[in-house]
Amino acid sequence: MTDYQTQQRRRNMVVGVFVLLAFAAFVWMLIKFRNLPLYATQFRSFIVHVDFSEAPGIQKDTPVQYCGYQIGRVIAVKPPKLEIDQQGRSIPRVRVEIAIENKFLGDIPDHAEAMIIRRGLGSSYIELKIDSDVPVAGHLKPGSELKGSVGVASEFFPPEVQKKLENLVDSITVLSQNTNAIIGDTDNRANIKKSLENVTAATAQAVDTLKSLELFADTGTERLQDAAAKLSETLDSIRGLSEVGAAQIEAVAVSLDNTLREFRLTLSKIHSGSGSAARFLNDGRLYENLLDSSKELELALDQIKKWAAEAREKGIRIKW
Repeated sequence: MTDYQTQQRRRNMVVGVFVLLAFAAFVWMLIKFRNLPLYATQFRSFIVHVDFSEAPGIQKDTPVQYCGYQIGRVIAVKPPKLEIDQQGRSIPRVRVEIAIENKFLGDIPDHAEAMIIRRGLGSSYIELKIDSDVPVAGHLKPGSELKGSVGVASEFFPPEVQKKLENLVDSITVLSQNTNAIIGDTDNRANIKKSLENVTAATAQAVDTLKSLELFADTGTERLQDAAAKLSETLDSIRGLSEVGAAQIEAVAVSLDNTLREFRLTLSKIHSGSGSAARFLNDGRLYENLLDSSKELELALDQIKKWAAEAREKGIRIKW
C-alpha cells in the first residue's frame, strides 16, 4: 500500500468520525431542547392551574381552545393527589398547568369551565366553556385556578347531540319501566287483551263498512251518471225551447211595434184633423154644445112621453 492510499484512508476515517460526532450532537440537542417551544411559550403567556378528577389523553403540548380557537397549550401535568372534600370523601385530583397567550389576558371570564374533549385515536384537548347566564365578575389572570371536568361527548358527538341522546335514553328507560309496570299487572293484562279483541272487532267492522261504502260508491256513480244524462237532455230541451220562444217573442215584439206605430199615426191624425173626433178632443165649445143639446133632447123626450101617456088615457091612437 502506498503512502497516498494510507493518507486517503486516514482522511476518510477522520471524516466518518466527525460525521458520527455531529449526528450524536444533533440527537443530544434534540433531546436537550425538545421543550424549548414550551419554554418560549411560557415567556409570552400566563399560567393558569386547572384541577381535574382525571385527565385522559392530556399531556404536555396538548392544545387549549376557547370558542373553538386555540389560545394556548398544556405545559405540565402533575401526578394525581387525594383530596378530602367537605363530606370527608377522598377524591383524586390531577392538576394541569396551561399557558395562555398574553394577548388573551382580560378576555376570558374567570368563571370559565375547563372541559376535556376526546378526539379519535385516544387524543384529547381542553376546551374553555362559558356559561352566558352567569354574570362576568372578573377575568383570568396569572395564577388563576379553575375546576375542570371530563366531557362525556367526543369530537364526533358534540355536547348538544350527546345531551339529546341522554334525554332519549332516559325517555326510553322511563317508557320501558312504565310498560313493565302496566303489563306486569294481571288486571292490566286482561284489559289489554280485551282492548285487543275490541280493536280486532272494530277492524272487522271497519272492513265491512269500507265494503259497503265501496258498493254505495259504485251505485251512486251509476245514479250520478244517469242524472247527468237526464240533465243533459233537459238542457238540450231548454235550449230548443229557448230558440222557439225567442222567435215567438221576436214576432210579438214586431207586431207590438207595428201596432204602436199605427196608434201613434191615428192619434196624430185626430190631433191635427178637422173632423168630429178632432173637434171633440180639441174644441171645448163643441163639447159644451153637445151637453146642452143632450139636455134639450132629454126634455123633449120627457114631453113626448107625457103626451103619449095622455093620449093613451084619452083613447087617442098614435101612429109611429
